[in-house]
Amino acid sequence: MDNNIDIKNGTYLDNKKNNVQFPGGEITIKILASENMLLPAFTGSIVRGALFKLISKVNPELAIKLHRGNERSPYAIRPLMKSSGTKKRTARNEMVIEKGDELVFKIKLLENKLLEDIIRIFIGNESPTLSILEKDFPVVSMEYKKISFEVKEYPKRMKMIFETPTYFASKLHSYPVLFPDPSYVFSNLIKIWNCFNGKYGTITVEKLVKWVKDHVIVLDYRLRTKKVFIEKNTPIKGFTGWVVYGIKNKEWQSWIYLLSSYAELSNVGGSRTAGLGCVKFRPLEDVEKGITMTEKN
Repeated sequence: MDNNIDIKNGTYLDNKKNNVQFPGGEITIKILASENMLLPAFTGSIVRGALFKLISKVNPELAIKLHRGNERSPYAIRPLMKSSGTKKRTARNEMVIEKGDELVFKIKLLENKLLEDIIRIFIGNESPTLSILEKDFPVVSMEYKKISFEVKEYPKRMKMIFETPTYFASKLHSYPVLFPDPSYVFSNLIKIWNCFNGKYGTITVEKLVKWVKDHVIVLDYRLRTKKVFIEKNTPIKGFTGWVVYGIKNKEWQSWIYLLSSYAELSNVGGSRTAGLGCVKFRPLEDVEKGITMTEKN
């Protein structure tokens, strides 16, 4: 896309550009359990705490850069999960961890400099260790990758899968919104996008929301509400599952797909840095005149 294009007034992505590389990237960290223990059902906040503890020890200035108070956060977390061994749960849904189990989580950075700084934390330390619930977990591997979006002609239907509980704050309500209404999803994503992707242009939130309300509809969904704890005695409700969106107008279709792809890096909704709002999206091809929808690889 031409960086000189003014898209504040709604100019859509230039399809002559093959792809858009998002600033930042995704780091996958694998750790090893050195003893038996139980972990909470949802691990996003304890992973965040362990990361900040390590970062603050090695590079205090970087910890300050990541924690920006009331500003939009430049990172997101995908919670810790077992990558090896039997995946056992207790009656209270706690994760049963046995000595020798490997666990994996992701930290997703929205700025290039932050990605480089976090990588240095791990490659610059001969034996990095994360302290989770006062137990040491040696880091056994660290991988990172850049994320890009291919600009092309997409079908008019897409599926968004909410893998961890998701919610949206609303000025109209005193309670969180527990449904992936397109206007909430894409207004949240464009606000994140505008903060960290200025070189690709911006769209004003009001213009995008108006267009989305007129042209993006919910065709089908399957959701359920879950309660998670990200701090002691502080439950948060969110929804998981999937929704299928239909896009009735091609004018900003590329932007809808770009923002949906970006959501895989940024997370969406509230408490992104604690592992909420992890999503995947899939374009859907129409089969049998729209009666059946299959995922497009």
